[in-house]
Amino acid sequence: MNVNKKLKLCILSNLFLLFLSVTIIIICDNSGSYWNFGPNEKLI
Repeated sequence: MNVNKKLKLCILSNLFLLFLSVTIIIICDNSGSYWNFGPNEKLI
C-alpha cells in the first residue's frame, strides 16, 4: 500500500511538472497567437 501511494505521488508530480513546462513554453512563446493581444507589451 505504501509503494502504491509513492507511485501515485510520483505520477502526480510528473504530471504537474509537465503542465508547468507546457505553460511556461506557451507564455514564453513570442508569437501572440495564443492570445488576441497582438504585441508582446500587452501580455506583461
